[in-house]
Amino acid sequence: MKKNKNFSDTDFTAIIHTLQMKSSEALLPEDEIIQKPYVRGFHISGGKATYRVNPNRYGETISSLANFKKVMKHIFDELEINEYQIVRLDVAINSPEPYERFYKINNYIKELYSTYLNENNSYLTMGADLKKRSLKVTNRNFELEIYDKDQESKGKDPAKTRIEFRYKRLHKNQSPEDVLKSVCRVLDALPNYISELNKKKIDQLYAEYLKENEKNYEGRVTSLPSFVSKYADFIYNTDIMNGLYGKCHTGKCKNWLYRYRASGKTLTLYTKGDLVSYLKLIKTAVKNYANGNSI
Repeated sequence: MKKNKNFSDTDFTAIIHTLQMKSSEALLPEDEIIQKPYVRGFHISGGKATYRVNPNRYGETISSLANFKKVMKHIFDELEINEYQIVRLDVAINSPEPYERFYKINNYIKELYSTYLNENNSYLTMGADLKKRSLKVTNRNFELEIYDKDQESKGKDPAKTRIEFRYKRLHKNQSPEDVLKSVCRVLDALPNYISELNKKKIDQLYAEYLKENEKNYEGRVTSLPSFVSKYADFIYNTDIMNGLYGKCHTGKCKNWLYRYRASGKTLTLYTKGDLVSYLKLIKTAVKNYANGNSI
């Protein structure tokens, strides 16, 4: 359990990963454009050319906003673009830690972001091999995906876990600096939504507990310890555990939890301080990129 709460040895690095831009200019032949290693997509619609670009493929991975701007200038020159508007920008925060290690707190962040957006289109994916793949919340304007980068890249990327904030509909005057600042504000705001998420999660878990107790429910569990073990990834903190216990049993949850853990079972519960510490590491990586302090 302590390993899942020890973030001090976790090293995050941030990059602007992909951007999409529109321009009235497409002076080069299409086949020449799409052969550029940094161009990930290109099409023309409504008299506008849309370029999808990963500037990190221009050369080495870009480690700062200042270098990002320099590389983008070279890209614009190569593509012969003078007029453009960035309409989408994705900020990736990478970690060398295996995806499973901090899966639970990343799931917590994903659900807090869903609450922050007031968005129910929030889900997780699992591969046919029963391994966890990704966590995602999305709407028309914003998206957060936290995924197993090691699996997705087939081990070719040094990052094993990626946290990616996607700004899908940028305003005309919204700059890359604005997006990086917005990511930092979001990270600061997420702890303010703990109480709201707790209430929702207690109700969701209790509804699932009742369903699990139905006689014909396949794979059902019939005891609270078994239920907690099965749904541990969604019991983020002590308040959620207390709330669920209070709906299912009388007595003190603290005593029950002691017996649960004494029996050899594990349940990691994050304090607000744990969450803030983890978010601060992510925010520091974003600020380091913005300020040119990345390693």
